[in-house]
Amino acid sequence: MKNTRYLLSILCMSAFMCADISAAAPAAANQVKDPVVLKMNGKDVKLSEIWPMLVGLVGGNLGALSREQLMQAVDMAKKMYVMQEVLSAEAAKKGYDKDAKYTALFERAKLNTSIDILMRETGKSFSDAELRKAYPKFANSKALTDYKFSVIVVQDENTARSVIAGINSGTKFEEIAKAKSVHRSADRTDKPGLVEFTREDYLVREFGQEIMKSLKTMGSGDLTKSPIKTFDGRFAIIKFNSKRKSAPLSFDELKPMLMMNLTNEKFAKMVETFIKSGKVKFFALDGKEEPISNVMPSKG
Repeated sequence: MKNTRYLLSILCMSAFMCADISAAAPAAANQVKDPVVLKMNGKDVKLSEIWPMLVGLVGGNLGALSREQLMQAVDMAKKMYVMQEVLSAEAAKKGYDKDAKYTALFERAKLNTSIDILMRETGKSFSDAELRKAYPKFANSKALTDYKFSVIVVQDENTARSVIAGINSGTKFEEIAKAKSVHRSADRTDKPGLVEFTREDYLVREFGQEIMKSLKTMGSGDLTKSPIKTFDGRFAIIKFNSKRKSAPLSFDELKPMLMMNLTNEKFAKMVETFIKSGKVKFFALDGKEEPISNVMPSKG
C-alpha cells in the first residue's frame, strides 16, 4: 500500500478503539474510521476486530514502525485473528466450552473482555482540556533526538563493504555518495549524502531499527565499521555528524498515548486505594500475612 501515512493515521487510534484520526491525516481518512481488513466465511472483519492482536504485537509504538514493519504487523494481526476464529470454532465443536474443567478459563476470558471495554470507555471520558493539561509533562517524558549524518545506500552487502574500504583508503565520502548511493541525499549539489537534522522516529520508518542503534552509539566524524542492513534489504554506510534534542511531539501526535497513560493511572490509583482500604489482605506462600509495603510498588 503506497499511502503509508494514510494507513498510519487510521491505525493510530487509541488502544481503546476511539476513532480519533490524527490531525495530520488527509481529509479522506476521516471518512474511513474502521475499514474492512478481511472477509471470513462471507463476514466482513473490520480493523477494530483485529486491533487487540495488532496492539499485542507492537504495543502503542505504531508511529515508530517502518513501512515494511507496519505491513508485516497488520498481516500478522489478520492471520492471528483467523487462527483465533478457527481454533475457537474447533474448541466449541469439541464441547470444551461446556466442559467443567475449563469453566474458569472461559470465565476469565469474559472478565478480560469486560476490563478491555471498561478501559476503552474510560479513555474516551477524558476531556480535551484534561488531556492538554497533562500534555506538557507527558511530552517531556517522550522526548526524542534529531540526528544529522551522511549516508550512502547501496543494493548489496559486497558493494557496501567496498564503499567502506574506499572511504578508509582516502576517497571522499561525498564523492562515493554522488557516484554510488541510491538514497535521495546523493542528489545534493553541495554535500552529496548529507541528511539534515531528522527526528529519530522518522529515521526508523525510513531505514529501520538497526540504523538507529548505530547512530545512538556514534560520535562526531565516526564511520560505521560494517554495512547496516535497512528494513527493505539494502545496505547503508553512515558518517555521523551531530545530534540535538527534538522539538516536543505535538498534542495530536501524543493524544492516543496520553489517553492510554491517563487511563492506566486512573485504574492503578483505584486498585491502590482499594488495597490500602484494608479490604484486601495478602499472604506469603508460608501462610503469613504480608505487609502492604511488600505488595504495593515503591514510588520513584
